[in-house]
Amino acid sequence: MICDFIAICDDNEKLCNAIKKEIASLFPNMTGAVFSFYDYPSLKSFLESKKNRNGIILMDIVLGKDNGIDCVLSLSDLSTIWKFIFITGYTDYLSEVFNASPSGLLYKPIDNDHLKNSIELVMGQLEKEASSLISINLGNSGDILLNTSKIIYLESDKRVIKIHLDNGDSYSCYMKLNDMAELLPENFVSCHKSYVINTFKIKKYSNNLLIMNDESEIPVSRSHKQAVKNLFFQNMFN
Repeated sequence: MICDFIAICDDNEKLCNAIKKEIASLFPNMTGAVFSFYDYPSLKSFLESKKNRNGIILMDIVLGKDNGIDCVLSLSDLSTIWKFIFITGYTDYLSEVFNASPSGLLYKPIDNDHLKNSIELVMGQLEKEASSLISINLGNSGDILLNTSKIIYLESDKRVIKIHLDNGDSYSCYMKLNDMAELLPENFVSCHKSYVINTFKIKKYSNNLLIMNDESEIPVSRSHKQAVKNLFFQNMFN
Protein backbone atom coordinates (compact mmCIF):
# COMPACT_ATOMS: atom_id res chain seq x y z
CA MET A 1 0.00 0.00 0.00
CA ILE A 2 1.37 3.41 -0.97
CA CYS A 3 1.22 5.47 2.21
CA ASP A 4 4.31 6.96 3.81
CA PHE A 5 2.56 8.11 6.96
CA ILE A 6 -0.76 8.58 8.71
CA ALA A 7 -1.18 11.54 11.07
CA ILE A 8 -4.06 11.98 13.51
CA CYS A 9 -4.80 15.41 14.98
CA ASP A 10 -7.39 15.62 17.77
CA ASP A 11 -7.28 17.70 20.94
CA ASN A 12 -8.74 14.74 22.84
CA GLU A 13 -5.45 13.04 23.68
CA LYS A 14 -7.07 9.79 24.80
CA LEU A 15 -9.12 9.47 21.62
CA CYS A 16 -6.19 10.46 19.43
CA ASN A 17 -3.96 7.75 20.87
CA ALA A 18 -6.78 5.20 20.68
CA ILE A 19 -7.20 5.88 16.95
CA LYS A 20 -3.43 5.62 16.46
CA LYS A 21 -3.38 2.25 18.21
CA GLU A 22 -6.35 0.96 16.23
CA ILE A 23 -4.84 1.98 12.88
CA ALA A 24 -1.57 0.22 13.76
CA SER A 25 -3.62 -2.88 14.58
CA LEU A 26 -5.76 -2.70 11.42
CA PHE A 27 -2.79 -2.18 9.08
CA PRO A 28 0.14 -4.16 10.53
CA ASN A 29 1.89 -4.38 7.13
CA MET A 30 1.77 -0.68 6.33
CA THR A 31 5.27 0.59 5.59
CA GLY A 32 4.63 4.11 6.91
CA ALA A 33 4.39 5.11 10.56
CA VAL A 34 1.35 6.46 12.42
CA PHE A 35 1.69 9.74 14.36
CA SER A 36 -0.60 11.52 16.80
CA PHE A 37 -0.88 15.26 17.46
CA TYR A 38 -3.06 17.18 19.88
CA ASP A 39 -2.95 20.64 18.29
CA TYR A 40 -2.62 22.19 14.85
CA PRO A 41 0.81 23.91 15.26
CA SER A 42 2.55 20.64 16.13
CA LEU A 43 0.88 18.86 13.20
CA LYS A 44 1.85 21.61 10.77
CA SER A 45 5.45 21.58 11.97
CA PHE A 46 5.59 17.84 11.33
CA LEU A 47 4.01 18.08 7.89
CA GLU A 48 6.41 20.76 6.68
CA SER A 49 9.02 18.01 6.44
CA LYS A 50 6.64 15.66 4.58
CA LYS A 51 5.79 17.72 1.49
CA ASN A 52 7.08 15.02 -0.84
CA ARG A 53 5.56 12.07 0.99
CA ASN A 54 2.22 10.39 0.39
CA GLY A 55 0.23 10.75 3.56
CA ILE A 56 -3.21 10.57 5.13
CA ILE A 57 -4.23 13.14 7.75
CA LEU A 58 -7.17 12.53 10.07
CA MET A 59 -8.25 15.96 11.28
CA ASP A 60 -10.71 16.81 14.04
CA ILE A 61 -13.03 19.63 12.96
CA VAL A 62 -13.37 21.22 16.41
CA LEU A 63 -9.70 21.42 17.36
CA GLY A 64 -9.43 23.55 20.49
CA LYS A 65 -9.30 27.18 19.36
CA ASP A 66 -8.71 26.13 15.72
CA ASN A 67 -11.20 25.13 13.06
CA GLY A 68 -10.04 21.89 11.47
CA ILE A 69 -11.60 22.80 8.13
CA ASP A 70 -9.56 26.00 7.93
CA CYS A 71 -6.48 24.04 8.98
CA VAL A 72 -6.94 21.56 6.14
CA LEU A 73 -7.38 24.37 3.61
CA SER A 74 -4.11 25.88 4.86
CA LEU A 75 -2.28 22.54 4.77
CA SER A 76 -3.46 21.91 1.22
CA ASP A 77 -1.22 24.80 0.18
CA LEU A 78 1.83 22.88 1.41
CA SER A 79 1.30 19.78 -0.74
CA THR A 80 -0.98 18.52 -3.50
CA ILE A 81 -0.54 14.83 -2.66
CA TRP A 82 -1.90 14.47 0.89
CA LYS A 83 -5.35 13.10 1.60
CA PHE A 84 -7.56 14.35 4.43
CA ILE A 85 -10.23 12.61 6.48
CA PHE A 86 -12.26 14.72 8.89
CA ILE A 87 -13.27 13.56 12.37
CA THR A 88 -16.29 15.12 14.03
CA GLY A 89 -18.92 14.64 16.70
CA TYR A 90 -21.01 17.54 15.41
CA THR A 91 -23.28 18.08 12.42
CA ASP A 92 -23.14 21.89 12.49
CA TYR A 93 -20.07 22.01 10.24
CA LEU A 94 -21.14 19.57 7.54
CA SER A 95 -22.06 22.28 5.03
CA GLU A 96 -18.51 23.68 5.32
CA VAL A 97 -16.65 20.37 5.19
CA PHE A 98 -16.81 19.98 1.42
CA ASN A 99 -15.07 23.32 0.86
CA ALA A 100 -11.89 21.46 1.79
CA SER A 101 -12.58 18.52 -0.59
CA PRO A 102 -11.89 15.79 1.99
CA SER A 103 -11.41 12.14 1.08
CA GLY A 104 -13.51 10.93 4.00
CA LEU A 105 -15.53 11.79 7.10
CA LEU A 106 -15.60 9.88 10.40
CA TYR A 107 -18.21 10.45 13.09
CA LYS A 108 -17.52 10.12 16.80
CA PRO A 109 -17.68 7.64 18.40
CA ILE A 110 -15.61 6.14 15.61
CA ASP A 111 -16.64 2.72 14.36
CA ASN A 112 -13.55 0.60 13.67
CA ASP A 113 -14.99 -0.92 10.50
CA HIS A 114 -15.76 2.56 9.19
CA LEU A 115 -12.22 3.65 10.11
CA LYS A 116 -10.71 0.68 8.27
CA ASN A 117 -12.89 1.15 5.18
CA SER A 118 -12.18 4.88 4.99
CA ILE A 119 -8.42 4.45 5.19
CA GLU A 120 -8.43 1.59 2.68
CA LEU A 121 -10.39 3.76 0.25
CA VAL A 122 -7.91 6.62 0.58
CA MET A 123 -4.93 4.29 0.25
CA GLY A 124 -6.49 3.09 -3.00
CA GLN A 125 -6.69 6.70 -4.18
CA LEU A 126 -3.02 7.26 -3.33
CA GLU A 127 -2.00 4.14 -5.22
CA LYS A 128 -4.06 5.15 -8.25
CA GLU A 129 -2.59 8.66 -8.28
CA ALA A 130 1.03 7.55 -7.77
CA SER A 131 1.66 7.40 -11.53
CA SER A 132 0.43 11.02 -11.84
CA LEU A 133 3.12 12.44 -9.55
CA ILE A 134 6.09 14.39 -10.90
CA SER A 135 9.03 15.87 -9.02
CA ILE A 136 9.85 19.51 -9.76
CA ASN A 137 12.94 21.37 -8.59
CA LEU A 138 12.03 24.84 -7.28
CA GLY A 139 15.60 26.04 -6.86
CA ASN A 140 16.31 27.31 -3.36
CA SER A 141 12.98 25.92 -2.16
CA GLY A 142 14.06 22.37 -3.03
CA ASP A 143 12.01 19.69 -4.77
CA ILE A 144 8.26 19.27 -4.59
CA LEU A 145 5.98 16.47 -5.71
CA LEU A 146 2.99 17.63 -7.75
CA ASN A 147 -0.07 15.70 -8.77
CA THR A 148 -0.43 16.43 -12.48
CA SER A 149 -4.22 16.17 -12.23
CA LYS A 150 -4.12 19.41 -10.19
CA ILE A 151 -2.26 21.35 -12.91
CA ILE A 152 -4.38 23.65 -15.11
CA TYR A 153 -1.62 24.98 -17.34
CA LEU A 154 2.07 25.86 -17.61
CA GLU A 155 3.21 29.32 -18.62
CA SER A 156 6.74 30.00 -19.85
CA ASP A 157 8.58 33.33 -19.74
CA LYS A 158 12.30 33.38 -20.52
CA ARG A 159 12.93 29.84 -19.25
CA VAL A 160 10.94 30.42 -16.08
CA ILE A 161 7.91 28.14 -16.01
CA LYS A 162 4.95 29.05 -13.85
CA ILE A 163 2.79 26.06 -12.92
CA HIS A 164 -0.83 27.02 -12.22
CA LEU A 165 -2.84 24.66 -9.99
CA ASP A 166 -6.59 24.29 -9.63
CA ASN A 167 -6.55 25.43 -5.98
CA GLY A 168 -5.25 28.86 -7.02
CA ASP A 169 -1.64 28.17 -6.05
CA SER A 170 1.30 28.39 -8.44
CA TYR A 171 4.95 27.33 -8.47
CA SER A 172 7.85 28.66 -10.53
CA CYS A 173 10.89 26.75 -11.74
CA TYR A 174 13.73 27.12 -14.24
CA MET A 175 13.21 24.68 -17.08
CA LYS A 176 12.50 24.49 -20.79
CA LEU A 177 8.80 24.21 -21.51
CA ASN A 178 9.33 21.28 -23.89
CA ASP A 179 11.32 19.39 -21.25
CA MET A 180 8.58 19.94 -18.70
CA ALA A 181 5.92 18.82 -21.17
CA GLU A 182 7.69 15.49 -21.60
CA LEU A 183 7.11 14.74 -17.91
CA LEU A 184 3.36 15.21 -18.22
CA PRO A 185 0.67 12.68 -19.25
CA GLU A 186 -0.91 12.67 -22.69
CA ASN A 187 -3.84 14.91 -21.74
CA PHE A 188 -1.40 17.86 -21.72
CA VAL A 189 -0.72 19.62 -25.00
CA SER A 190 1.15 22.68 -26.21
CA CYS A 191 -1.26 25.30 -27.50
CA HIS A 192 1.25 28.11 -27.94
CA LYS A 193 5.02 28.54 -27.74
CA SER A 194 4.57 29.83 -24.16
CA TYR A 195 1.77 27.56 -22.90
CA VAL A 196 1.06 23.90 -22.21
CA ILE A 197 -2.47 23.19 -21.03
CA ASN A 198 -4.31 20.34 -19.33
CA THR A 199 -7.11 19.52 -21.76
CA PHE A 200 -9.19 18.12 -18.88
CA LYS A 201 -9.29 21.66 -17.43
CA ILE A 202 -10.69 23.44 -20.50
CA LYS A 203 -13.96 25.17 -19.76
CA LYS A 204 -14.58 26.67 -23.20
CA TYR A 205 -12.88 26.16 -26.54
CA SER A 206 -12.69 28.40 -29.58
CA ASN A 207 -10.29 28.51 -32.51
CA ASN A 208 -7.91 31.09 -31.08
CA LEU A 209 -8.64 31.10 -27.35
CA LEU A 210 -9.14 28.69 -24.47
CA ILE A 211 -11.01 29.49 -21.27
CA MET A 212 -9.68 27.30 -18.49
CA ASN A 213 -11.49 26.19 -15.32
CA ASP A 214 -9.95 29.06 -13.36
CA GLU A 215 -11.22 31.53 -16.03
CA SER A 216 -7.70 32.08 -17.41
CA GLU A 217 -7.65 32.98 -21.10
CA ILE A 218 -4.98 31.06 -23.00
CA PRO A 219 -4.10 31.83 -26.64
CA VAL A 220 -4.00 29.08 -29.26
CA SER A 221 -1.49 29.60 -32.05
CA ARG A 222 -2.22 28.54 -35.62
CA SER A 223 0.45 25.81 -35.63
CA HIS A 224 -1.01 24.15 -32.51
CA LYS A 225 -4.71 24.60 -33.28
CA GLN A 226 -5.39 21.16 -34.76
CA ALA A 227 -3.56 19.22 -32.02
CA VAL A 228 -5.46 21.07 -29.30
CA LYS A 229 -8.78 20.54 -31.07
CA ASN A 230 -8.20 16.82 -31.58
CA LEU A 231 -7.21 16.14 -27.97
CA PHE A 232 -9.97 18.31 -26.54
CA PHE A 233 -12.72 16.45 -28.42
CA GLN A 234 -11.09 13.09 -27.82
CA ASN A 235 -11.15 13.69 -24.06
CA MET A 236 -14.69 15.04 -24.18
CA PHE A 237 -16.07 11.92 -25.87
CA ASN A 238 -14.05 9.59 -23.67
